[in-house]
Amino acid sequence: MKKKLLITTQDLNMGGVETSLLSLLNGIDYDKWDVDLVTLNDGILIKELNKKINYINLEEKTSGLLNRVLKSFLVSSLIKKYKIEKEYDVAIAYYGLNNYSDMYAAASNAKKKFIWVHNDFKASLESSRYPFLIKLRNIFMKKKFNYFDKIVSVSNNCQKNFESVFTGFKEKSITIYNLLDGDSILKK
Repeated sequence: MKKKLLITTQDLNMGGVETSLLSLLNGIDYDKWDVDLVTLNDGILIKELNKKINYINLEEKTSGLLNRVLKSFLVSSLIKKYKIEKEYDVAIAYYGLNNYSDMYAAASNAKKKFIWVHNDFKASLESSRYPFLIKLRNIFMKKKFNYFDKIVSVSNNCQKNFESVFTGFKEKSITIYNLLDGDSILKK
């Protein structure tokens, strides 16, 4: 029997997170896994998805200042909004910085839940013109990490800086480097 995997992300536009996700998806054995990929919005990379992926676009409108602010405050309400009945073996919130897509994975009925951290929270705080806004965002964002079994950083430095900003998650925090599809890079 195939295992069931849910992966959520913000969109499939061109970027480092998205191309890393494509490499991860290309490495999955689809004879062993059924994969649901959920995005808030589509993007140009949708055409590169493996046809065996069940792609779900929620078409969430998250633009605008008010929506961007509210998504940082509404972690608990997003769990209620996205309650998912389908059972999964594993759920992955791959984007890590978007509460809407991340909480979709957190709200899933999965046996194991992982969230990826691609960014350096400490550097964003130190380089911001408005550090008080970053601190406020981090206060509300910290709550979501409680919903996940593991917090996966894409580098040792990213993990170290995550743990310095979001204390109390050291036991759940691990590093898994981004996957790169060398053949795809050489073709481009």
